[in-house]
This record gives sequence, C-alpha cells and structure tokens, in this order.
Amino acid sequence: MYRLFENATEIEGPLQGNVKGCLPEWLHGSLYRNGPGMYEVGEEKMLHWFDGMACLQRFEIRNGGATYMRKYIQSDTYHQSLSMNRIVNTEFGTYADYVDPCKKIYEKINTYYIPKTDNTSVTVWPLGDRMYVSSETNVSNEVDPKTLETVGKLDISKTLKLDAAAAHPHWETDGTVHFIGYTYTAHPCYCLYKIPGQPGGAMDISQARVMSSIKCKWPLFPSYYHSFAMTKNFYVFVEQPFVLNLTKVVSMVKNKNAIIDCMDFRPMNKTVFHIVDRHTGEKINSDFVYQTDPMFFFHHANMYQEGSNLVLDLCSFRDARIIRLLYLKDLEKESFQDTKSCDEIKTCRLRRFVLPLNVSTETPMNENLLNLQGCRATAVRKTDKNIFMTSEQMYNEGFEFPQINYGKYNGKKYRHLYGYSVFKSGQQALVKIDMHTKENKTWSEESCHPSEPIFVPRPGGKDEDDGVVLSAINSSTDGKYAFLLVLDAKTFTECARVEFPDIRFLRDLHGLFRPH
Repeated sequence: MYRLFENATEIEGPLQGNVKGCLPEWLHGSLYRNGPGMYEVGEEKMLHWFDGMACLQRFEIRNGGATYMRKYIQSDTYHQSLSMNRIVNTEFGTYADYVDPCKKIYEKINTYYIPKTDNTSVTVWPLGDRMYVSSETNVSNEVDPKTLETVGKLDISKTLKLDAAAAHPHWETDGTVHFIGYTYTAHPCYCLYKIPGQPGGAMDISQARVMSSIKCKWPLFPSYYHSFAMTKNFYVFVEQPFVLNLTKVVSMVKNKNAIIDCMDFRPMNKTVFHIVDRHTGEKINSDFVYQTDPMFFFHHANMYQEGSNLVLDLCSFRDARIIRLLYLKDLEKESFQDTKSCDEIKTCRLRRFVLPLNVSTETPMNENLLNLQGCRATAVRKTDKNIFMTSEQMYNEGFEFPQINYGKYNGKKYRHLYGYSVFKSGQQALVKIDMHTKENKTWSEESCHPSEPIFVPRPGGKDEDDGVVLSAINSSTDGKYAFLLVLDAKTFTECARVEFPDIRFLRDLHGLFRPH
C-alpha cells in the first residue's frame, strides 16, 4: 500500500535525478521544502499531520541536472524524543504524557499551561545568506543552506515577551523580517513586530521591536492565525473566529489534551479585519470595525493598495472543520480522493476583499463604498461603527497554498497567482490564475500528489510571469516515480521533470527557492 505519511529516512549524500525534458539553462539554485517527516517515535505515534518531526528537503538544480537530499531539523524536541524513545512534547494534535524532571519549577509551570516545542516543521525563510525554518511557536531554527545541518536557534521570547508567533513571516530585500505573535499577559494581544536587516545579512535580535499591539476582541478566546498581509504602508491582521479557548488551556494536562482540543470555532462571531499603519503602528480608522461573516483560513495570497482601498486576497473555508480532518488515521488511505479532507479542500475558495481606507462619520450608510472597476466585492457602512464586507470569488474550484512572484510583487498590484487545487472530481492539480480576467491554466496527472508550487523568476525577466514554477510530485501509480516538476510559468506547460526512483518525497507544507 502506498503511504504518504510514514517515517522518512535521511538522505545526506545527494541523489542524482534523471532529467526528462530540458531544464532551463538559467535555472541554478536550490528549492527547499519543509514539513513533517517522522510520525512514530519508539512505540508512540503522532496523531495529526502537523505534529511530525520537521524534515528539510533540498533540490539542487545546476548545469542542467538536479539532486535531492533531506535531513531532520536537529531541534531540542527531536533530540529529546529520540533519546527517550518516546514523544516528549505535546504538539498541535498529539498530547505527550511526559514532564522532564530536570526542568526548573518555573519552567514546569509555564509548560503546564502552554506547551512549548521547537519542532519547526512549517515554513522556510531567508535572512541574507542565512536560512531559518519556523512553525507556530516563538522559536525558529537556523539551518545551513548547503548541508541542511541545524546550526542555531532564534527565540524571539528572549527579546520580546511573546508566547507564540505565526508560521509565515514577510521579508524585504534589505533583510528586514516582519512577524506577528501573541502575548497572553493581562489582556491578550496580537503583536506585529519586525527585526531590522543588518549589513551582510546578519541578524541582531536585540533590535527587534513591536510595531503595533492589537487587543484581542475576545479576551478569553484569542484568534488562531497562520499568516498576515503587508504592503509598504500597511499591515492587515484578520481576527477569525477559530480561537484558542484559554479556559480549556488551563486544564490541558489534567485532561490530557493537545492544543487542537483547546480550540473552538465560534460561528456566532464575525471575522474582523485590523488595518495598521506600518510606520506609526497606529490602527487605521480605529473607531470603525471592518468585518465579514465567520470563516476560517490559513493563507493570504497577497495584498496591495489601489487608490484609497486595500485589495486583499486569501483562501478561506466556511469553518475550521478542515483542521480536524487532518488526523493521520483519516489521511492514511489508499486514495487521497477517499478522504474527508479532500472533500473539504474542494470547498476552500480564493476570495478577494476590498477594505476602503477613507471612512469617517460622514460616510453614508447602506451604500457600497467601493468603486473599483469590475470589482464584485462590497463594503457597506451598516451602523455608526460597522463596515461590513462581502468578497468576490476569484476561482470556482478548491484552492490552497497560494504563491506569487514574491520578490517583485509582494504587497504590490499583481496579476498572476499560482496554487494547489482539488477539483470537484477529487483530482489534484496545480493552477495558475489571472487575477485580472479570472482565466486559469492547470496541470494535473492521474494519481499524482503535487506540493505547493514555487515561482522562480528568470534573471533579467521583465514580465511578472517570466520564469518557471516548481513542484515536488509524488505518484501513487506503480512504476512511476517521485519527481520534481518544472513548468513554464507563462504557458503552464511542462519544461522538464526530474525523476528520483525508489524514494518518496515528504507530504510537506511550504518551500523556498534560493538562486545560486
């Protein structure tokens, strides 16, 4: 039986792939992909997809060929679990019935309520010549880009009093990195913070500073977040009604609950959009509440300013059911199409919201405040303090893992969006969407499981989509191989694939391409 979720063995000596087709001559660099790779420790098993020990994969493309290697992130959690031959830290969906007797008493009290793990299995992000892997904790692990060895640790809580951070940061060409995190002291807050870039790509964490603090709308129920949006002038944080129930958190150990057991979807609450001035840290139009119907989402696609409006694109579900459909017992089936999570991903929609910036006490009631040509989204002042928004659907199939030409178009008006799709038929596909016309191009192959697509710009290219799209593909068909797919980003047709016989790639989460 073909299994997507089983313990991966490390591959330290790079494997040479077999190229079919022609890799572009200009394509030189490494694709890194991060995700869970170990689901069993001793006789104990992880329960949820998000819980596996982080394993980093590297595809190095050079001189018309490509190699593959992978290595586990050498986190404290990884080493402790292997040395004890058991799961030692509570993860998102797996409770660990273990407390380290060597911990000081105050550390025991701290972890009793909010479990701490440095299993950074979600994203990869750059800092000059350095590279970090992160998850939804306050710790990021530094990795050597060449050897994949874990060489350091960044713990933001040692500089800023934060209890957690989002998996997805934003980064700029000068090396500045932007994050959002939690603090649970007094009234819980969401904190937008940044670490300024340093000459030579060095990081001085002592220079990290909070740009803005946003009080939780529901103090006992801080919202879950995975990403946020940014332009050169604004941050936008979306407070969604999928929340961490702090009344459940205090009894986690007593009830032997994992983090997911302490989370609730509250359909009685609206989804709230917070707009923050990046330069002053002040909320924009703080006398008004921008909101829409309850929804759940992981990923923003992009956001940009057009006139006096912010245009924000994200991928949303009707509720947070998908989180509870990612237990491994539900995913380990012969066909992904037979899983309930596949059915749920079909419902995830690419939605465009438009946030008007020019609102005041003079703004008329019950009128659409948007006048963007061809835009079907709405924003209406319903009451003295409320701006209610509806979205425009940009694609009619399930859509997730959005990616853009990040280096040139993050926070700017853009046209081309790439992503992973599950059609109504259950077929998995890669998709390119024209955000102006809503036209789309797709790539799919029977029994193939694509990863998130990563856009790589052609050096010197002028067009937004001048480049290639990379995706790591697993095939569940006998006789077919795992392969790295290379698509022409303009035409969305196959340039080449690099096959790696006798191995499977990880069913990972997010990636990053770094040119040589």
